[in-house]
Amino acid sequence: MGAAYAVFLSRTRLGFELTACGEGERVARYAAMPYAMLVALVLGVGGGVAGMAGCIEASATLGRLQPTIMVGYGYTAITVAWLARLKPWPIAFTAYLLAALRVGVEVMQLELQIPAAFAPILEGAILLCVLAAQFFLGYSVRLRDPARAGAES
Repeated sequence: MGAAYAVFLSRTRLGFELTACGEGERVARYAAMPYAMLVALVLGVGGGVAGMAGCIEASATLGRLQPTIMVGYGYTAITVAWLARLKPWPIAFTAYLLAALRVGVEVMQLELQIPAAFAPILEGAILLCVLAAQFFLGYSVRLRDPARAGAES
């Protein structure tokens, strides 16, 4: 599915338009793309796929709806998408790593008696570290010599 998504984004006109709209509304308007229609399309398709995934998660294990299901996949998906910068192949790799983190934390809960909130805290720390790194890579701090600063004014 991920490979088909990558091919769709890189080889079709609609995929190109969706990628351009992902850069921002001004980019789409400059290229004369129907921004509102594309946003509505992505929201509808994304909601439908999320609904199907939720239905499968809630009913596939026992063949019927269950009262207790895992929650928090949406927040993990946001973290995965941000860390992978919305690129299909890095999304697969990042999702695998964060899934391994969740499974590892579940094992650690059983073996080491760590709290259940450890996985989301670790995910948040990873996301904050990546965001901080992006900020510091994008901006630089330059110290000016006070003597030269007065002479330039």
